[in-house]
This record gives sequence, structure tokens and C-alpha cells, in this order.
Amino acid sequence: MEKRINISDFNKQYAGVVGNLIYADDSVTMLYDVRHLPFWNEIGSFDFSVVMLCKEGCIEASLNETVCRATAGELLFCSGLHTMTKAMLSTDFLCDVICLSTRKYHELMTPDKEVMNNLLFAIDKPVIKLSDEETELVKCYLKLVWTKMKQTTTCFSQRTISAIIHALILEFMAACERRKGSHTADSVTGRSRQSALAHNFLLLLSEEVSRRHQVAYYAGRLCVSAKYLSMVVKRETGKTVSEWIHEQLTEQIRNMLINTQLSCKEIAAKTGFPNVSFFGKYTKERLGDSPMAYRTNNRSK
Repeated sequence: MEKRINISDFNKQYAGVVGNLIYADDSVTMLYDVRHLPFWNEIGSFDFSVVMLCKEGCIEASLNETVCRATAGELLFCSGLHTMTKAMLSTDFLCDVICLSTRKYHELMTPDKEVMNNLLFAIDKPVIKLSDEETELVKCYLKLVWTKMKQTTTCFSQRTISAIIHALILEFMAACERRKGSHTADSVTGRSRQSALAHNFLLLLSEEVSRRHQVAYYAGRLCVSAKYLSMVVKRETGKTVSEWIHEQLTEQIRNMLINTQLSCKEIAAKTGFPNVSFFGKYTKERLGDSPMAYRTNNRSK
């Protein structure tokens, strides 16, 4: 049976074994000078994203049955939508590894069309050749986190690290944007029709989730039945359309509660709820607390 693992479990089992630890919590892990990846063939897929910067040697692995090969100066991206098998490392392999949970990603990144399109580009094209300047930038960001971790902890330490991680994600998105070329939502070459449908659903979702919560709406916009859309999206991504809608909507709500001064009424209006009562009930079901209680309990974390 396929195994899935979250970052906390990954840290317990592997972070102290595979390389030198820069930073780790329950949503982010950073390692440098990793020479072996025992987890690669032990875990079917992750509940988080993994980015590897290959510094020496090469790695070859099958992602969703497509063989990918990364050599020195290349990034290999593995999302929660990838299943990894048949990994092989050269004897001189050396890389840096960054792991990022879905929740942390949504906390830092606004899921607009540009962000989603570049993320989907990276999922479809998981190996990216970096320029020398881009490679040095990645190394500088990792060194910056390493330096920050050696300083005395203050009330701003966690926010500073989150800002560095945010900047690193933006650099990754920018690298994708530079290489995207004709690979757009309207021209998705080399993908099956079903893969293209799932791709276009996720792009549409990134634009509409704050206003539209119904599966039928997305099916109508994509000119397919709700049943067919749900079947294809489940097959291609591992999640149903409803799961994607509620996950994205919940993250938007959580982010606005923690990181903005908007009132509950304003957030309810921005996320497509007819009134504060429905919004409060939804938040309680999804986040386990009323909106105000969740804001109070999580803002200082």
C-alpha cells in the first residue's frame, strides 16, 4: 500500500539522518549537503512538496511513471501530486533539500492565477535548469536561514524566517515563469485531455474559489458533467473536486483570520457566504473553532 508522510513524521524519521539540518518545524524542513535519500524508495508520496537543488552528481527517479533526471545546477520538484519510484543516485550525488507543507504554502502565497499556473508548470515539468545567478540565490536564502537560526531568538524570529521562505518560494515561481514560454492554461502541450481538464480546473479554482463553492459551477464552466469532472480530478490529483474546493476555501479563510484585520462579516463577504452565520458554521466545521476564537488562538503562533 502506498505510504504518505507529513513533515513532522519526515523530520522524526529522516531529517537527522540524511543531511545537515538548517531548520525544521511542523511545516518546513531545510537540509544541506544531503548525500543519500533513503526515504525516496521507502515512501510512495508526500503530504508536502519537496524541492531538491542538485549540487553534484545526479539523481534519476520516476515521477508519476515519467523518468526525470536532475544534474548539478538543476532543481527537482516533487509535489503531493507526484508518486515517486525507482530512484537512483550517482556515487558523487550531493544536494540541498527544502520541504514545505501545503498549509505553509497557502499561508505564504495568495493562490491567484499566476501562482497556480506556475505551480502547475512545475508539477508538469519537475526538473528546472537554474542559471548560475539563480543557483547562488537559492544558496544565499538557505545560508540566511542558517545565520538567523544561530541568532538569539526574539518575538520576530519566526516571522523573519517565514519572510525568507516566502522570498524563496517567489524565486522558485519566477524561475518557472522565465521558462514557461508557450506552456499556458490555453496551450498545454504533451498532456492528455484528462490531465488538461484537471489542470484547467485548478486554474479556474484559483480564480473563483472565493466566490463559487459548488462542483456544478466548475463543471459547467469546463463544459463537462460534475460526475466526470470529479472522476478526472480525483484520478489526476488524488483529491476530489469538493476536497479541492474546501481545502482552498479553508486556507483563504484561515489566512484572512490570522493575517488581516478584516471583520468576520467582511471575510464572509469576500469568501462567498450569504451571511456571518453560515460563515461561522463553516469555519467551526473546518477549523474546529468559531472565527473569532480561531483568530485569537492562532494569531500569536
